[in-house]
Amino acid sequence: MNKSIIGIVILVILGVGGYFVYLNYANPKNDYLLNSGTPSASSQDAALAQIEINSFKFNPSRLTVKAGAEVTLVNRDIANHSLTSDQEGLFNTDLIGKNASKTFKTPLVVGEYPFHCAAHPSMAGVLVVEE
Repeated sequence: MNKSIIGIVILVILGVGGYFVYLNYANPKNDYLLNSGTPSASSQDAALAQIEINSFKFNPSRLTVKAGAEVTLVNRDIANHSLTSDQEGLFNTDLIGKNASKTFKTPLVVGEYPFHCAAHPSMAGVLVVEE
């Protein structure tokens, strides 16, 4: 009988946990945080702008934000990564470790700003700054 109760408790815990995972991934407001295949986040998400690194790729690899907005980089890889402007000194998160994050401000001048990972130059993306 005790094994039956333990089994039921475990099933309930797994069910509740699965439900919360589903809610996290089903919420359309958070689509730009996930690797959903979308190439860029829109400027309406600028208040919560985030780029995630996973499998040695920036996601999204093209992000559109307002001038002076804050962007958070989150590293989900085991390797250390950075988000570094191709134009020296413009923005740079420096290297961050697994599950670490770093926030930086976007340039105040409208334009497209290519970036890369300092440790892995083949990782690249573009930050699009709008008014």
